[in-house]
Amino acid sequence: MTYRFFFGLSLIISIYSCSVKMEESEIGNGFINLDIETLISDEAVYFSELFSGFHIIPLETKENVVLGNISNIKFKDEIFFCFDRMKTRKVYLFSKDGSFISSVGNIGRGPGEYMYAVDFDVDTIEKRVAIYDGRKLNFYDYHGKFTGKITFDHGFQTFLITENHLVFYRNPHRINNPDENLIYLFDREGKEITTLVENTGIYMDAMQFFMGGHFFQWQNNTRFFMPYTETIYSISEKEAKPFIQLRTNRYKITSKELSEINTSRLHPMASGIEKLFLIRKYSENEKLCFFNFNIGMRRYQTFHYFDSNKTICTSRFIDDLTFINPEFIQLNNNQMIAIIHETQISIFKKLVSDGKINLTEKEKASLLEIPDYNNPIIVLFDI
Repeated sequence: MTYRFFFGLSLIISIYSCSVKMEESEIGNGFINLDIETLISDEAVYFSELFSGFHIIPLETKENVVLGNISNIKFKDEIFFCFDRMKTRKVYLFSKDGSFISSVGNIGRGPGEYMYAVDFDVDTIEKRVAIYDGRKLNFYDYHGKFTGKITFDHGFQTFLITENHLVFYRNPHRINNPDENLIYLFDREGKEITTLVENTGIYMDAMQFFMGGHFFQWQNNTRFFMPYTETIYSISEKEAKPFIQLRTNRYKITSKELSEINTSRLHPMASGIEKLFLIRKYSENEKLCFFNFNIGMRRYQTFHYFDSNKTICTSRFIDDLTFINPEFIQLNNNQMIAIIHETQISIFKKLVSDGKINLTEKEKASLLEIPDYNNPIIVLFDI
């Protein structure tokens, strides 16, 4: 595929005002130190500086296959697993060309059903999809057939399936005992093995807007991160140790500020408190890692390259590839998975039909034949 790059100001799409800077980070005490105060600056970054090109994959739309807002995508076993957490509360499976395969999950109170879909993961060893509803983990094969469940004594918020473990996270404000840890490791049958990551108590003040912890796995590496901490952890059966530390004095949120946010019932972004919070969407491959975080209203997208030890930290992108600013989801091998949401499709189609974006004839034909309010389009940016 070849691309024409257009740098006209009329086609510049910016996410937020402010900043990018490439800096060397420190590696000390066995983990990566990123000095937030020196990384952010007033420059912008172009998509073409990060990615060599892109491919689009329109997701097939059928009468009973209309997704709402996709909250997460995982690409495993040559399948896109798309999680619609809020609208349909199901996981949809699509082939790597976007063809619909099946949907997984059923709303209800019967066997294999649930009322809420809190989180999901894919178990590639057993070839099954797991959907957690707050108390039980329901398992389904790739065709949507219910195959079993595990029920837990505690309520958790997010989880991850690894080769040997089920790893769960408990929200601090749902823990009555401040001495109780936040991470629970179980074997694959649901027997508890150990707990990790001390609950310091400070995060219990963030009850109203605590958005939960999250996991990511790349090969045998399991990472964990929470919105109001400065640390991305590396998790093993024996310990949770820092992998990336976001170092800052100026932007570190305090217990008092968390309490003020909770008391006022304002979202942190509307509180006027210019502090670090909402670390989200961490992912990695063998070359780099990606995540974003907020300082007040500003959201900073961060790319850290392992070999060169360089970091790009920006709250402003100029999309000179798709001109639509698709939402970044996560890294996968040598690509970034992103989404063009259904509300952006008509604009994207016009850019293509007007010749602003040069796709292959096959991609162009598949794009222009879909309706303007199709299921979302997956974009794979080549790194």
